[in-house]
Amino acid sequence: MSLEVNTLKKMLHEEIDQLEDMAVRRRLQYLMVCSPPEKREQLAASFVEVVSNYLKENGIQNPPILDQAEEDRVTVHFEELKEDGITRLGPLLSPQQASEIRGHLAHCPVFGGGTVNSGTKTGWEPISEAKKKHAQCSYKLNDLVEAPHLLEMMSSPVMIRLATRYLGAPPTIFSPNLFWSFSHSKKASAGQVIHRDWDGFRHLALFVYLVDVDKENGAHQYLKKSHALDSINELLLREEGKSELPSKSDLFYYHFDDPCPGNERLLSLFSEEEVSLSGVAGEAFLVDPFGLHRGHPLIKGERLLFWARYSFYHNGNAVDISRSLIPMESVRQRIPNDRLHKYMLRTFIESEFSVLSESELHLPSFLLMDPPLRFHQPRESGMFDLLRKLLSWK
Repeated sequence: MSLEVNTLKKMLHEEIDQLEDMAVRRRLQYLMVCSPPEKREQLAASFVEVVSNYLKENGIQNPPILDQAEEDRVTVHFEELKEDGITRLGPLLSPQQASEIRGHLAHCPVFGGGTVNSGTKTGWEPISEAKKKHAQCSYKLNDLVEAPHLLEMMSSPVMIRLATRYLGAPPTIFSPNLFWSFSHSKKASAGQVIHRDWDGFRHLALFVYLVDVDKENGAHQYLKKSHALDSINELLLREEGKSELPSKSDLFYYHFDDPCPGNERLLSLFSEEEVSLSGVAGEAFLVDPFGLHRGHPLIKGERLLFWARYSFYHNGNAVDISRSLIPMESVRQRIPNDRLHKYMLRTFIESEFSVLSESELHLPSFLLMDPPLRFHQPRESGMFDLLRKLLSWK
């Protein structure tokens, strides 16, 4: 089976759940989670080339150059991201702006779960009631976009310039999310166990605290240098000879129910690279979420967190499934009315880029090859059946 050019065009421009043929999305997800790490990096470079060519053909240019001070700021953050996979951005919102966002949300209903499509059996209810029953609660996308400051922040010139430089092409912003976490739950959520995010060959995640956060109420924990093959190789070489050292396969594969390094084992391996990011309301950080990370389980209090992710297409993960595209007219006064912003925001704001484009994509051979085999077979053959079901779902 090979990738179909027309289907990939649709994937770049239409909502994933509107596609009649899901084969390309399934195929890309397979390539992302099952390729050897060296192959995955080759695929990432090839995918950047595909997107860059497409954008040039459609007259979508890179973000304009900033003034020198802002360019210097972008360079500092870019170098930190390349080196460590994470960079602290400082306060992107003032305490007053964070308070205004919380005030807007006070009367908005929430859904039980960290994302609206998290699978939790729940409906929309007031936060005062939901927080008694759920470990996490999330907001409708429309309420997020209508909140003050967030849309402008995620699409600011500095953020777009930085994401473009790190990813290699102007990004698609997908799955913006606002959610609460509470301390009354004794069971760790999936995001509170060290993991990688498998949402694109290259992607970034912007996180912004909307309340004061420390280790006791969910500070973000990141294992620096775990985002890239070269730095993992250096780390394994440095730790060579130690017992129970994970392999690259352990560290780079998506594990279905295979044995994989637990939190304590990973924290021990990355003991010199672990960072926990406390901060006041309005402080932000940018990470390569392919790096190993988690939110600390809450011991007390609660946390309100905003995220937006930057990649090359909308993969359908962690989004408000109840939403429809937001009319451009409703946000026209808040963001530039140019092709670049329409393209970047097309997964949730309606524009000419929300529908199929007629331009041709020229796919490199990397993306036309048969999917790779995994290095390690799952211990239970039933996992192959599960994988086949996942990849054949429509």
